[in-house]
Amino acid sequence: MKKSIRILGAICASAIALSMCSLVPASAESGASLRIMGDMNNDLKVDAADAQETLSVYVSTVAGNADDAVTEKTENADINMDGKIDIEDASSILSYYCQTLAGGQPLWAEFRKVSYQDGNGFAPMYLFDPETGEQILDDNGNPIQVERAFALRGMYLEIGCASGKPGETVTVPVYVAGVPALAGFQLSVFHEQPLKLLDIESKINQQEGWNPNDEPTCNPAADTNQGIVVAAQAWNVSLADGFVLAEFSYQIPENAKSGDRYAITVDQSWTKFVSNDCTFVKVSDTKMIDSGSYQYTSLDGIVTVK
Repeated sequence: MKKSIRILGAICASAIALSMCSLVPASAESGASLRIMGDMNNDLKVDAADAQETLSVYVSTVAGNADDAVTEKTENADINMDGKIDIEDASSILSYYCQTLAGGQPLWAEFRKVSYQDGNGFAPMYLFDPETGEQILDDNGNPIQVERAFALRGMYLEIGCASGKPGETVTVPVYVAGVPALAGFQLSVFHEQPLKLLDIESKINQQEGWNPNDEPTCNPAADTNQGIVVAAQAWNVSLADGFVLAEFSYQIPENAKSGDRYAITVDQSWTKFVSNDCTFVKVSDTKMIDSGSYQYTSLDGIVTVK
């Protein structure tokens, strides 16, 4: 307990010392519904104030005045995703903030042990004949739907953050981690208008295990607010944590004002990852299970106007 108190005191001192520093002016006009990891007070930035508030929740639970279970209000502070708010979460938020003060662009991957969601956002998947390309039907003429029994819970996508002046072009990376035996993927990313997507670049084919001749398909004009990347190959690929899956280049509007923010999010209804050990298991006449699909968490990104 004495060790915890010493750590607690150190975090308190550091948080108070840093609370006067702020990298980005607060604004709630844009992206108010974003889920920004580490943003405990919902001001769309991660700083010492978030660490302090997280620490306050922890102190209240130690004193027996509150429950440490994660709620909708505190879920952004559950960095290690263990279902409770504790001193480890406060320390991680403060460490993240300190790295940004030093000019770094840290990833929450450095602080978390597990990361997953239930995958309910995925669109239905159906079976097709590989030779004819036609949809496979059951004896009653109904499409055979594939349900995903996710084989992996440790994968996540993390959209980076960037800042620039009105009219400037900024590059936002999409990181991926926890992906063994990857065979292919399709990634769809939405951006808030009037931010404009100019280009998408992916060097996934340069990763060991990918066919270097199989370049990913990048479509920055998929829609007015959407960019898409699709890639597939036949070998198992294990991506190192923090691998940049793709880089999205956006132009900030000329008439943007300092402090404006534009949200960038993963389209979960279309994004999917497939492993090489994909197997289909029949569960009924009209349903099968695909055990080779991935379960993941996606973290939002923001472009901020200087």
